Amino acid sequence: MKELREGEKRLAQLETLISKTYEEKLLGTVPEELCVKMLNQYLDEQKLLREKVAVLKEKCESAEQAEKDVDRFVENIKKYVDIQELTRETCLELIEYIVVGDRPESKGEDRQIHIFYKLLDKGLTEKRNILLPQNVE
Repeated sequence: MKELREGEKRLAQLETLISKTYEEKLLGTVPEELCVKMLNQYLDEQKLLREKVAVLKEKCESAEQAEKDVDRFVENIKKYVDIQELTRETCLELIEYIVVGDRPESKGEDRQIHIFYKLLDKGLTEKRNILLPQNVE
């Protein structure tokens, strides 16, 4: 967050510096070669900083969304702390999907079952391939 604020502050400073440099160039108070050099430096820094700020904003938004998701999950799960019976509604609210593995070849082996909970597990990028083993981690 601090780095994002500093980046936005520097972008505002660069806007001012670029404007002033253009004015100085037009007024002829500073040699044109120096103005061009300064403008190029400011514009390069501005371009890099805009990209960096965009990435930082995206990270902040992702973090905020993750926090909201966790809060929502905690609120949902509080309803089911002392659950006595697993109902359809409970499953729909808490479970994203379930993947049941193939029947084991020998009777002593357990069948693999993967339960993916809403808001906790990484969802499938393409749900039509839900039965493919590479989607199970």
